[in-house]
Order: sequence, then C-alpha cells, then structure tokens
Amino acid sequence: ASDWALEEGASLHFMQAQCREHPQSWHFDAFRSTLKKDSRLTVTCATQGSQSVRNDYRVALTGENGEAFLN
Repeated sequence: ASDWALEEGASLHFMQAQCREHPQSWHFDAFRSTLKKDSRLTVTCATQGSQSVRNDYRVALTGENGEAFLN
C-alpha cells in the first residue's frame, strides 16, 4: 500500500511496474492520496504476468485546482 499527502502546489508522478510475476499469482495493491490546493498527482501503473491484479485507488481532492490523473 502507498499513502501520499500532497501539500499546496506540490506535484508527484508515481510510476509502478509489476512485471515477471508468476502466471498463477494474484496481486492486490492500494493507493491512497490527499491533494491540497493547486497540487497535481499523476499515477501510471503497468502490470504483466499475474493471473489477476487489483489496484484500489482513493484520491481526495481537498483544495481548489487540485488534479489527479490515473493511468
């Protein structure tokens, strides 16, 4: 699990790659983030190889002009 709190005007580009996992494996992950005024979050996730993958994203935009891009 990942937990992030972005302060006013902050930016974060989070990249996650899950590769070469066993073909019969199951992957579960959680991402939590809180964005304050004028902050920006970009998340990019790539997976390969697992039988099943679940990514649970929860983003709270608590200030004006906050942006979140989930890829």
